[in-house]
Amino acid sequence: MTTPIGTLVASTLINFSAPATERSKALSPYFEPPPGTTITADRHQLSNFGRRGDPMSLRGFIKVVPPKGHCLTITKHPDLPDIRVCQPQTVAFELREVDDAGRVVWSVKSATEDPGTELTWPTPHRIAQYIPAGDLERNSPVFVPLMSCKASIVRGERVIRLTLVTGEEWVVRLPPKDVLVPQPKPVPKLFIQRQPKKLIAGQKDVQQDDDDEEELSEEEAAKLAESKKKEQAQAESMKEETKQSGFLKFKRLEKDTESIYNWNIQNRYAFGMKADQVRIGDAPKGLNGECRYRLSGAPLERDSGLIECHSLDKYDAIFAAIPCIKDLAQAKP
Repeated sequence: MTTPIGTLVASTLINFSAPATERSKALSPYFEPPPGTTITADRHQLSNFGRRGDPMSLRGFIKVVPPKGHCLTITKHPDLPDIRVCQPQTVAFELREVDDAGRVVWSVKSATEDPGTELTWPTPHRIAQYIPAGDLERNSPVFVPLMSCKASIVRGERVIRLTLVTGEEWVVRLPPKDVLVPQPKPVPKLFIQRQPKKLIAGQKDVQQDDDDEEELSEEEAAKLAESKKKEQAQAESMKEETKQSGFLKFKRLEKDTESIYNWNIQNRYAFGMKADQVRIGDAPKGLNGECRYRLSGAPLERDSGLIECHSLDKYDAIFAAIPCIKDLAQAKP
């Protein structure tokens, strides 16, 4: 009776009960470049991009070299078929597979009973989206990867340059002062803290206990519960929309609202500015449009920022992560 390959691998490659970091370290030698190394789209494909239609289909490559006689099973996405590698093989990834944090993430199994180990490779790519001018009615954003993000201070002005793989550049000039858009009311706390009672002279001090926190009234608690219910419903709606499309979508609003577009960047902690602070390639400045931006809080990458603008000259709307915004703190004028 022959021993299944999966069983042999399990006894020699990794310990399933080991912490994820140890399992990842044990599997790293079988990948070139190893996990944790920054990878990018293939240079040849980038240089010949004009011949390709969809920038999201641009590919990069990782070489998988399993030990002789053993196999590794790679899951790139639950909706994609697994890739079983038993001999040295170059495995491609497409830029559409890059997550919100700019990572290529694979789940790798070394045996049938192996629950899988997550291996990640950082990339400089993030997925931006835009809607061409006059195309909003179709509600079909165009997705395009970023090639680079550079932050600098030019004559005292904070400047962000986002370069797409298509070669187009989005230049964002942040205003001298960050001004918050109108903020939602803060959510009330469920408990309030009592003020400690003053001790009478000669009275012994007593230890405060957990009873110092007093519950809200029934009416206040009901309002809080209703507020949390609405926030949860909005969050679930956003998750479902993201799950269906992979990205948030722009939506047309009623004409009697201040803007004909919804905002993917929500009000809380968002700053506002005029769209003429953003230049798209050689196009004129952003007409009378509006922008929102955040200095942090991007999905899966909390130290990255976000930019969203409506009513630009070339595009009806744009949306992108700004992973380099944290570099402004170290940038020299």
